[in-house]
Amino acid sequence: MQRNGIIGRKSHVQFNTIVLSCFFLLLLLATINNTGTALSQLGTLFLSAILGISALLLIFHYAKKGELSRLHLSLVYISIVFVFISIVGFFNQFTLRGIVTISQFVLLISFTMLLSTINWNTFKIKIIGVISSLFILLHFVVWITSGFSSSFSSVYLNSNIIGPYMLFTSFFVILSMSLSKRKFSHAIIIIMSFLLILASETRSILLAIAIALLTYVSWKFICKTKIRYVSFILIVFLFLGAFVFVYPYLPYWDNFHSINDMAIQLTGKRIMSGREAIWVPLIEIINNHPFIGHGPGVTTEHVMSLDFSSHNLYLQVALQNGYIGLALLLLLFFIIWISFWKVRKDNTIKLVSSFFIAILIHQLFEVSFTQNQLTVGMLQWLIISVGFSVLLAKKRSDIKI
Repeated sequence: MQRNGIIGRKSHVQFNTIVLSCFFLLLLLATINNTGTALSQLGTLFLSAILGISALLLIFHYAKKGELSRLHLSLVYISIVFVFISIVGFFNQFTLRGIVTISQFVLLISFTMLLSTINWNTFKIKIIGVISSLFILLHFVVWITSGFSSSFSSVYLNSNIIGPYMLFTSFFVILSMSLSKRKFSHAIIIIMSFLLILASETRSILLAIAIALLTYVSWKFICKTKIRYVSFILIVFLFLGAFVFVYPYLPYWDNFHSINDMAIQLTGKRIMSGREAIWVPLIEIINNHPFIGHGPGVTTEHVMSLDFSSHNLYLQVALQNGYIGLALLLLLFFIIWISFWKVRKDNTIKLVSSFFIAILIHQLFEVSFTQNQLTVGMLQWLIISVGFSVLLAKKRSDIKI
């Protein structure tokens, strides 16, 4: 028996709950791969285990079911084309990292598809909410014992990691709170999470939160018509494009220095983050191989002799897979967004969509969605899978939205 996407068989529900809980616990434990300690390898092992097992379970799921949903087919088609472009890019430069990068992308798609087949009912959401709350509370205790330090990084290598962890685990606390009668304890955890974000001084996360909140409070306006709904994501894409390809060139503007001085006086920080020193020459390098890129394993280390990332998903993808690869990534984002239209009235979708916009903004400063700091990326894909689960459950129950 099946109702509203909830499987009636008790054993099946228990199995899915156990799988989901174990995956989430392992994912949070895998964050130790960003500690720079002897435990880092253990974190990487946990990460690999989740991705590998989820791929095997997905194969088993569809071997038994025998038919892919239209949503999953769309993900598979885009993934195939993206992987094909990546493989062609090997003709420019072949690296073992390229194989790893392609494998990570495929495994992340598999991970998302698998977890979207699980019905995220109230019981499961509350369990994940409790685990997330304990994770946030643990880091809050670390912050207290550190003497409420600024640029707080907890047990991780730098403060730019703790901020994303707090934001994207708080999604599950907020979602759990929306389904609970006891909201006070959830609110305390959310406040703790926000305080840790402030303590980390991660400006990218604060910007992501601001735009996510704007999306959330404007949701009714955004969803009034489909044209407006589609226009919103296109405006977001325009913002992303302007930030990537216009923002780095601001220092060359005649009036920039006077505006920058004003920003320093008001906020104590410069307009530019310092990344523009990387992005401007990187764009020029991308334009040397604009179509299929330099190769899926190429990083700034290969083309600019720098020992750190581009800190921008869109530039990283364009570098590796060219503007064709970047277009495919944006198409993937568009399909994710447009798929939520059919279930736009669902409160969970409202929250998922707001966090999805936060993810797009966050990736202006990181490459965690498909590479680097994959524990952050997997939390982001996990949030998307919740939205997919709502959509697939609605379709199964034949409820008209």
